[in-house]
Amino acid sequence: MLLIGLPVALVCLLKGHPRCAKNMLGGFGMSRTALAFLILSSVVFGLMHLDGWSIMKFPDTFISGMLFGYVYIQYGVHATIVMHSSFDLISCFDVFFDGAGTIPLMVMCVLGAVLAAGSLFKMRSYVPKNSLNEPFEGSLREMWEWD
Repeated sequence: MLLIGLPVALVCLLKGHPRCAKNMLGGFGMSRTALAFLILSSVVFGLMHLDGWSIMKFPDTFISGMLFGYVYIQYGVHATIVMHSSFDLISCFDVFFDGAGTIPLMVMCVLGAVLAAGSLFKMRSYVPKNSLNEPFEGSLREMWEWD
């Protein structure tokens, strides 16, 4: 909420959109602004989980942060809390019961890969249409001035 919802709500407020405070709870949908804060928050999420682990843990937690952030942006904070809690619970089963959580963890990884692939296909809609088929005349800033 602090790394995605609050900044998106502030940008919304600066642009003069109504009901900006509602964005704090997530579920507002993907935009270029949300994507930028998603990447930034995932980096912070990965760095926060380095305590006690080596730098090799960063890619795992970065990808998890991207998935949790995507769920927050698309569905809201409640869905993200349930997802993170489920992930932690399954990880605990795997650690404490010597591999009992491996199958559910693998299922979650496959579902995460499907969600990630689907979001990559959706990202094409965030690229300006005029940059897909024909050359653009003007500045890069003008090309990205759409919402």
